Amino acid sequence: MICAFLPLGSEPRIAPLWEEESEAAFCFPRPRGEELELVKISGPELLRRADWKMNLPELDTAPVLPLEAVDLLLVPGIAFALDGGRLGRGGGYYDRLLARKSPGTLAVGVCFGAQIVGDLPRELHDLRVDAIVTEQGALDLHNS
Repeated sequence: MICAFLPLGSEPRIAPLWEEESEAAFCFPRPRGEELELVKISGPELLRRADWKMNLPELDTAPVLPLEAVDLLLVPGIAFALDGGRLGRGGGYYDRLLARKSPGTLAVGVCFGAQIVGDLPRELHDLRVDAIVTEQGALDLHNS
């Protein structure tokens, strides 16, 4: 199970991951209060109309999945550091999601190569990703 996200205009276009025929199953985060819940979507046609908040009435009945069901968690960000640090948009949603993930779930930052920096300021609640993927390839941060 892959938890993807609906990218904002400044983020990499990742829709081909779920729009093309794939054996993978996808779920998507939806803000609910201070947390992100993960919902399973029946088909890409709904996602084409949704925004990142997943506020379509048709999605109100989408099944909510436990975070433990996720094998791969794709994480957006404004910038990523070579140690896996992440600069988000300030809401803390993904930090709280990363804090709840299972140890076996791989968290991968998704960004453009120009968004990778040497270091980022970090607060106690800021959590790291395990790897970063850009248009240039993947960085395994455990072996960096």
